Amino acid sequence: MSEKDFFSSEIMIKNQELYDKFFCYLNFSKEKLLCLKPIFEEKITESSMRNIIEDIPCDWLPSKQNIETMLKYILYRISHIDDICNTIEFTLNERKEIY
Repeated sequence: MSEKDFFSSEIMIKNQELYDKFFCYLNFSKEKLLCLKPIFEEKITESSMRNIIEDIPCDWLPSKQNIETMLKYILYRISHIDDICNTIEFTLNERKEIY
């Protein structure tokens, strides 16, 4: 997480075929996505995720360490939604220039 991976477009590039299908039906709008930011921040909290995890059968759960790492990572990503939106926008604009 210290690598600031939210600035990386590598995931989108490696999964280009999948993202192409997604974005051919959806017009990306950073402004619309950022309008949803407060909803994400309100709904996706540590408490809400822990409540979901509590409902999962113990046999299905990964180790406690993996759960804690996952929670930390998701909260980290939520805290960088602005940066992620900028990265998506930049990557999509770069791709448009190629075609």
